[in-house]
Amino acid sequence: MSSKGKKRDLYGVKELGRTINPKTIAVAGASATAGSFANNTQVNLKSFKGDLYYINPKYEEIDGVACYPTVADLPVAPDLVVCCLPRPLVEETVLACAEKGVGGMILFASGYKETAIPERIEAEKRLTEIAESENIRLIGPNSIGIYNVASGAAFTFTPGTTRPGLDAGRIGIVSQSGALGTALAQCIETGIGISHFLPCGNSCDVDVCDLVNYLVEEPSTKAVTCLLEGVKDGARMIELGWRSLEHDTPVVWYKTGVGEISTQAVLSHTGSLVGTAEAYDATFRKTGMVAVQNMEHMIETAQFLAKAGKPSAPGVGIIVGSGGSGIMCSDKAEEFGVPLPQPKGKTLEVLEEIVPEFGSTANPIDVTAEALRNPDFYSRSVAAVLEDPDYGVLAMPQTVALEGVIEGRVALFEEMAEKYGKPVVVPWNSPWREGPGSRALDESERVAIFRSTSNTFAAIAAWLHRDKIANRRNEAFAPLAGADAKAAAKAVLDGVAADVTSLTERESKLVLAAYGIPVTREKLVTDADAAAATAREIGFPVVMKAESPDIPHKTEAGVIRLGVADADAARAAFDEIMAAADRVEPKPRVNGVVVQNMAPAGTEMMIGARRDPQFGPLIMVGLGGVWVEVMRDTAYSLAPVGRVEAREMIESLKSYKLLTGFRGAPPADIDGLVDAVCRVSELAADMREDIAEIDVNPILVGRTGCMAVDALVVRGKE
Repeated sequence: MSSKGKKRDLYGVKELGRTINPKTIAVAGASATAGSFANNTQVNLKSFKGDLYYINPKYEEIDGVACYPTVADLPVAPDLVVCCLPRPLVEETVLACAEKGVGGMILFASGYKETAIPERIEAEKRLTEIAESENIRLIGPNSIGIYNVASGAAFTFTPGTTRPGLDAGRIGIVSQSGALGTALAQCIETGIGISHFLPCGNSCDVDVCDLVNYLVEEPSTKAVTCLLEGVKDGARMIELGWRSLEHDTPVVWYKTGVGEISTQAVLSHTGSLVGTAEAYDATFRKTGMVAVQNMEHMIETAQFLAKAGKPSAPGVGIIVGSGGSGIMCSDKAEEFGVPLPQPKGKTLEVLEEIVPEFGSTANPIDVTAEALRNPDFYSRSVAAVLEDPDYGVLAMPQTVALEGVIEGRVALFEEMAEKYGKPVVVPWNSPWREGPGSRALDESERVAIFRSTSNTFAAIAAWLHRDKIANRRNEAFAPLAGADAKAAAKAVLDGVAADVTSLTERESKLVLAAYGIPVTREKLVTDADAAAATAREIGFPVVMKAESPDIPHKTEAGVIRLGVADADAARAAFDEIMAAADRVEPKPRVNGVVVQNMAPAGTEMMIGARRDPQFGPLIMVGLGGVWVEVMRDTAYSLAPVGRVEAREMIESLKSYKLLTGFRGAPPADIDGLVDAVCRVSELAADMREDIAEIDVNPILVGRTGCMAVDALVVRGKE
């Protein structure tokens, strides 16, 4: 978001081309002092193939490069100026560069907003305003510089960044941490090639989403990794996800700070369960971007995605020479939901002919240690699996790094992967991380190495999920609620006193009902006799609850009575509920008691929604009732969701088995729950300006249909 509060489009190759891939560069504050930031930068720029200029009134030239007194004195307007000047000189230099027509700048100077000093924060804001008004792109301040490996130029003060013979690769690296990003970039020492290394600095202008988007559009980059602390504008990150699908460039994120919680007041179960980390994760999954749980898995995941292409089938074939490694692979495949189809037909016939009787033709296929004695076992079994249309990828775990053996297998894997157009992955089980053959695997065009069986199948699962999202990207969203639903819900909200934040259960259910979500039949009463009469009208047994905007969690307050069986019990229940409400501190406002019909038997689930300040409304479904925050069995996504996505969310729950007829119980109406999730998500999306949180807990899912038994809607302007 800009300093004026207006959202802007993502920068890409068009906007950042002169900055990241310049043809002319000037170094402001050039220096002959060895070890200085400027001099280190000058050393790194020796490999730059374009025109280079230095700016410093103290020198006429440095190491044979002409030096000019000021930016205005330069003979051309450079594409990029690397500003090595101290903070007090930066602003005037940025203005001079803008006037000269410079395309972009890298600002090394620190001491801006990271100090939390008000005047320094204001100084950084002025840089943002200059960048916007003068159309000059700024990377930094507090930047360590960037490295365009594809062009051979490092615009950074980090010593020893460039060296002869370093080939560009297919992985782009973006990082909000310069030091950790530099650590990632050292993957080049293992033979993994990178195309660009783009740290963000303070992002007064060009931010993390812009840099990732540049790499998504940049042709030589086939996958992007990003070390992320946070973004200013969630909508731009969502747009970035869709663009990565359009350009078929996967983005792999590692989000730090997942323990942080939202600063807004938590009034519902939803608010306590869906925080900042969940919002980011929902964004990644919704748009097909890949999130990894460890920084150490970023590069190998990106390597696989860059090599793999599109899946031809979801199934994974596994060939092992060790039964133990096959079991490990099976465990991890099940954990991450990766299908392992069993061989059949021609494939099974070939394997039965090859595999010794003490091996196994079941997937994972165990060709046993005989493969060491007879390499033909490997080649024929690999060909059989890759030729089978049921398998989209082949996993070949390597348990021992054997010199002279692994290298030959790598050549075989590459040949077969190329022939059949399918990726081969190698879970590397040996602690000898850089053992014989590992570098050949890192450098391979078609074969991907993983130094973790767990991450092998996490990456495959992410690859399959991304393909699924890409295939459904252009499907039109079909809302279930009627055209007048929003107006009806808004009318309920407008009828509540302006100073009330939490709607009562009855009012909340009226909002839900406007979107076609089934709710209980109920009526508010204010005395014991009315309670008895209303209960008789609704039909015994009934449920009775206090209605109060100040008691969001009624069970804990003791203001609910279930199974009220007759008129006398209804009168007694009224008095008990009012007495319990009177004991709540601080004293709540109590409108009376709601009498409602007993809901039919069913599985207690929960549907919630929460408006995230950056990413907008999120929808959540999970196990409900009193166990919601204990079990924390939830799935979430950006709202709204369609039926397919809602069903996938439900099926991902550990408690899903409870809905399918677990241990002889009748199956629940999953279609009804899917419908309710979609409708709550539409409500949250339509009313994002007025509703902060929605809590439907429990929603009882019976054999036919479902019903919202309790509900809470929390107001809040966007």
